[in-house]
Parts: sequence; structure tokens; C-alpha cells
Amino acid sequence: MTIGDRIAKYRRNQGLSQEELAEKLGISRQSVSKWERNESLPEADKIPLLAQVFSITTDELLTGEEPQAQQAPPRPRPRPGARGPGHGSVGCSGGGAGSAGSFWRDMGPR
Repeated sequence: MTIGDRIAKYRRNQGLSQEELAEKLGISRQSVSKWERNESLPEADKIPLLAQVFSITTDELLTGEEPQAQQAPPRPRPRPGARGPGHGSVGCSGGGAGSAGSFWRDMGPR
């Protein structure tokens, strides 16, 4: 599918005529018609405007690929020897293993 095909598809999906799209972009209806017939391409400054009118990304307009959902960043792996939750005590009970003192010491610069 060409960019002209995508412009025509998204314009129709929005229920816009070529004239209405042209008015939103400040261009002539003939320009929109030429894009849709693949006789010319939109100027670079019109790409973000087209995407905004169609409520899509510029990548989707240019490539036809829908954006993928962003994945959550990977969780950091525990350091070797680090204890998981539920080990040791929480609080300021001194410097014993699993105490708050060892927690803060372990959290120092790496």
C-alpha cells in the first residue's frame, strides 16, 4: 500500500472529503487528489499535520505499520548474594546480617 493509498484510507475513515482535508491542511483539493492517485507526495511539513488529523503516528502514515505497545523496561536482576524480601529484619536493630545497617551498606556505590 502506498502513502497515497493510506492517505485516502485514513481520510475516509475520518469521514472527510478531499476538500475538507485540504482545508484543514491549508492546501488545494487537487493536491490531496494527486497524493491519493500517487501522482505526487505530500511536502514534509504536511506529514505531521496529516498524522494529527488522522489521529495516527507519522510512522503509521509513512510505513503503514501500527505502533507496537511499549513494553515495560526489564526488571533489574538481583545482585549475587542479595537476599530477597522477607529475609532479615527491617529497622535499626544494629549491624547484624539482614539489619537496616547492612541494607544501607549494600546500597552504597557500586
